[in-house]
Formats: sequence, C-alpha cells, structure tokens
Amino acid sequence: MIDTRQNAIDACQECHLLCQELLAYHGDETGGKQLSSQHIKRLVACIEMCQTTANLLTIRAPLIDQLCEITAHICEQCATSCRSIECEAMKKCANICSQCAGACYEASSRIKKAA
Repeated sequence: MIDTRQNAIDACQECHLLCQELLAYHGDETGGKQLSSQHIKRLVACIEMCQTTANLLTIRAPLIDQLCEITAHICEQCATSCRSIECEAMKKCANICSQCAGACYEASSRIKKAA
C-alpha cells in the first residue's frame, strides 16, 4: 500500500525546492523573465507552506490534516500563477505544484478517515 503521508512529504519537499530555485533565478534582475509581486508572493507562500507541511507531516503533528488542505490550496494558486507565464521552467513549476496539491489533499483525506 502506498504511504500517502510519505507521498505528501516527498511532494512538498520537491515543490519547496523547485519554487525556491525559480524564485532565486527569476526574482532578481540577472535571472530569467521578471515576475510580478503577486507571483513572487505566491511562490514564497508555496515555499514556506510546503516546507512547514513536510516537517509537520514527518512528526504527525496535530491538525496536520487541516494544514495539508491549506497547503494544497496555496499550491493550486501557485500552479495557476505559474501557468500564466510563458516559460518552460514555470510550466514545470505548475505541474509540480499541482502534483503537490493532489498529494496534500489525499493525505488530508486519509488522516481525517484515520482519526
């Protein structure tokens, strides 16, 4: 049986790293296509929530099911924002964010059922 909690941890870690890399590259004057302040905020929110969620899933923290749902929503917003930018790296980010959202929703659902 697939461990949905571990899948969510892995997805969050992958999403965190990719969004962080994109922000570092695209967020300054020397990098790629310049990003709007709203897109930067979505990337930062995604980075922070994915890292926090991965950490708290690892220790099976209280209320993690709710945190997973919030993280999934933030990842969906980031994915939508990334899709609006014509850039291969942003398309990849959108896909990873969408996968993370799905993994977080699934983990949240399983955690709720187990409670």
